Order: sequence, then C-alpha cells, then structure tokens
Amino acid sequence: MNKVIVIFSGGPDSTAAAQWAVSKGYPVELLTFQFTNGRSQDGELHSAKEVSKELGLQHTILDFSSPMHLFSSQSRVLMHIGIPKSIEKNKDKPHLLSFGSGMVLSTVACYAIYNEVDTVIWGATKDDGYLNKDYTQNFATSFANLISEVSNTEFKIIVPFSEKHKYEVLSNYRGQENLFAKTFSCLFPIEDEQCGICKACITRRVSAELANLKDYTRYINKKFKNPLSEDEINNPEKLTDDDFEKIINEGLLVQS
Repeated sequence: MNKVIVIFSGGPDSTAAAQWAVSKGYPVELLTFQFTNGRSQDGELHSAKEVSKELGLQHTILDFSSPMHLFSSQSRVLMHIGIPKSIEKNKDKPHLLSFGSGMVLSTVACYAIYNEVDTVIWGATKDDGYLNKDYTQNFATSFANLISEVSNTEFKIIVPFSEKHKYEVLSNYRGQENLFAKTFSCLFPIEDEQCGICKACITRRVSAELANLKDYTRYINKKFKNPLSEDEINNPEKLTDDDFEKIINEGLLVQS
C-alpha cells in the first residue's frame, strides 16, 4: 500500500489519525509544523517527538517559522481550542488565521507530491468543522480535486474523524491511556506540563470523561470538576452540535 503523510501536532486528534492510518495498513510519515522558534510551541513539539517514538513512525519536523513573520506573533495557523477564529482588531491577541488550514494543506500537498505520495491524512473532527467549512471532508475533497487537476495526480486528503465528536475520537484511547497522557493540548503550558485549566485543557478533560477514558495526563492544576451535569456525562448523545461547539470552540468555565 502507498505511503501517506499525517499532519501531526502531537495532540490527541492527530495521534488518533496516525493510528487510524496505521490500522488501514498505510506506511505512515508524520509531518509536524514548527510555527515558531520561541518557547510557545515547546510542549507541543516535545509531545510530537515522544508520541512519534512511541508509535515507531517516521517523523519530520518542518521549520515554518519564516513564513509566520508575515503575521502577528499571536496568529495561529491551525485551529486550537480557545483561539478565536476571526482576526481581532488588536492583532496582539491570539487569533486563528483565516484560511490557515489552506496554507498548511497546500504545503503538505507540495511536499507529498514531490516525494511521490498521493494521500494526506488530517485529524480534524466534526466539532472542528462545525461552522468552519475549511475543516470538513467536503472542503478537503474539493481542495484535493484542485490539487489533482493542477498536478496531474490522483491526490486525496482524508479526514477520518470528520463525522466524529472529539469525545468519540478519544474513546480510541481506552486501553492506551498512557499514550493519551503523552499527547498535548494546552494553551498555557509550563515547559512540557499542561496547565489543566485553560480552555484547551478543560475541553480535553471534559471529552475524556465523556469518552469514559481514564486521564493520566500530568496537569499542573490537578483539581477539576466537569461543568457538565452527571446526566450529560453519562449520556453524551443527548448533547447537541451547539453544545459541542461551546465545549470545543468557546471552552467551558472550570469549577475547582
């Protein structure tokens, strides 16, 4: 079977996407974007290296810091929980770049085609794609079709979790709790330790409980009370897409 490239951050979704690709029999290369030479991405890069070793997969880190000089230092290229999508008037505040996903997918596609690889795997979830058309399988397919046309290849971008909520993705870690603990989500880590109370950490912990997954992650703030009701935790199917949008994209206030 032909090799695939997985867009890999060291987070739980991209790690699950890598395992999905392996389960399908693909030879896998993990490609991580290093967006900054500062310390803000240290925890994520550390996890990406550790998880890639754990999985025994080829891992390439792409220094993408130079193109990022075109934007504010607070710009984020790919969706990260708790980062507003729209560009703030004050660009000194964290914000998600419009069409940042396109910049990443274009770069990965160019790298893949150059190395005679025709498939890219992207771990975006249903929650990421809610109200964000560029994080859906439909967008990925349309983009891949355009790439195929201009490159004279049959290029594919597969988004295996496009119809799965984050907690459903995390359910894949049952029996692999130690691997989950090595993945990274935090917005405000101290070195490689995750804070436990930022919006990204809260979403991670809420989703783990919804997935009935034991969370062995080392958090600086260990106390956590799920803000969802016991009934919602035990019956996540009762939650609406709007509820998940609030969990994933807005974050929930923690009670500790």
